[in-house]
Amino acid sequence: MESVVAIYSAPIPVGHRVEVHWYVAQTGGVLGPKTEQQDHQPLIKDLDTGIEYMGDWLLTHTGIKRPKRAIEVSEHLRHELEPVRVLVGTVRRCRVVTLAWSEYDVQTHLDVEPDA
Repeated sequence: MESVVAIYSAPIPVGHRVEVHWYVAQTGGVLGPKTEQQDHQPLIKDLDTGIEYMGDWLLTHTGIKRPKRAIEVSEHLRHELEPVRVLVGTVRRCRVVTLAWSEYDVQTHLDVEPDA
């Protein structure tokens, strides 16, 4: 059994098959390139419904939030992302937890039984 924790809501029903992708990105910085990895922001795809769940770091966006308007995000993943790991399996437990005291409002805990 593999545990997946995501710092966003991904209410995937028990019994559904999922594909979980983790990425790294090489980004430029003042002191040279650096590797950015967000272990708790994988792309999670529910293979039974086709719904994709992800954090905004995987997409290109303006980064500007305005009242009563959605932030425009790219249709495709950022071009500098490199896949690190993929997990394909069946969800055996799903918990969506609201965190009242955290900077993240909600997180998802999935127990995934990997395909053989």
